[in-house]
Amino acid sequence: LNRSRGKVYLVGSVRSTGALDIPSDEELTVTRAILRAGGFSEFANQQKVRVLRRKPGAVGAEPAYEQLTINVQDILEKGRLELDPPVRADDLIYVPARYVNF
Repeated sequence: LNRSRGKVYLVGSVRSTGALDIPSDEELTVTRAILRAGGFSEFANQQKVRVLRRKPGAVGAEPAYEQLTINVQDILEKGRLELDPPVRADDLIYVPARYVNF
């Protein structure tokens, strides 16, 4: 049995960066992936989390990647689960740092 549907990669202001397996028996979302990576670091910008995802079937001059911007703070604090997309194999999740840290 294959227990993983691939990997998602986390970089930026998360406690543990790197690859994370996508379980085959669960729908792993962006927020769940960040929580599995230990959560946000102290100065993370939770409102502008970006997901870089390969477009299926992109050809020619068309960009091969699409970018999603997700407000994870709304998902966690307001329970807006409909805004939390499932991850796909080889997605790159980037959590930027806030510009002003206080």
